[in-house]
Amino acid sequence: MNSTTGFERQLIVKRLDHPLQPPAVDSVSSLSIVSSLDQSQDDDDDEVEEDSISTSLEPVVIRIIGMDSASINAAKQMIQQKVEASISERTVNALSPITPEHKAKIEKMLGKAISFTIASQTVTIKASKNEIDRLYSSVLDFLVSKQIKSSPSSSSVVYPSTWTSVPDPSNPFKATLIQVAAGSPEFNIVQAIFAATMSSTPIIKLERVENRWLWDQYSHKANAMKLKNSHIPNNEMRLFHGTSSTDPSSIYNGQHGFDSN
Repeated sequence: MNSTTGFERQLIVKRLDHPLQPPAVDSVSSLSIVSSLDQSQDDDDDEVEEDSISTSLEPVVIRIIGMDSASINAAKQMIQQKVEASISERTVNALSPITPEHKAKIEKMLGKAISFTIASQTVTIKASKNEIDRLYSSVLDFLVSKQIKSSPSSSSVVYPSTWTSVPDPSNPFKATLIQVAAGSPEFNIVQAIFAATMSSTPIIKLERVENRWLWDQYSHKANAMKLKNSHIPNNEMRLFHGTSSTDPSSIYNGQHGFDSN
């Protein structure tokens, strides 16, 4: 009897034939998309000799507790789908073979990747979607900068076959202007492109700018863009640029050419 309410209740106690069983328990392993292994240890002195290096993070174990196998399997499937949807993969293509020294440095750069494979001229990265672009750009910029520095700027660049001038050793940034004869194949190509948008404007004179320094910069930048956008077809175009009152020589004579801004 409850002393406050005066309510009487009868309690019946029975012994269970079988003890209570805990809920069914299962587990699922998945790759971590949040944490990563600490790969910051100093291993500059270690040489990487393998043709291909494949590294991945240790899996994280997620323990799922449910009342039956069906609910556990449903939860397991949902977690796997969430993990797979948050992971992306990209491949960096190098212009030349990746050296053992560069492999070791790339390993350190990819500390937050889920997994990566370094082959002779490719680096395949698997990471969370909020990390993949940053890791891809870091590796690509590193490889491009190293490959450009390791290749001679003059001998590795192919100049247009129509160029005839000899660079001035006392001023490597100075351009040479070569007049293009009317009716020549080169003149006709430019005239056709020009007439496509300005057909009523005649060409008084056409001069070809030969600046080897600026061509070197263009060649290296073009190679870097081709690597970064290897999945996009080449869409390089010839365009015209007016100078208003600006002296054109300030563009074609110098180290920078057009202001990219």
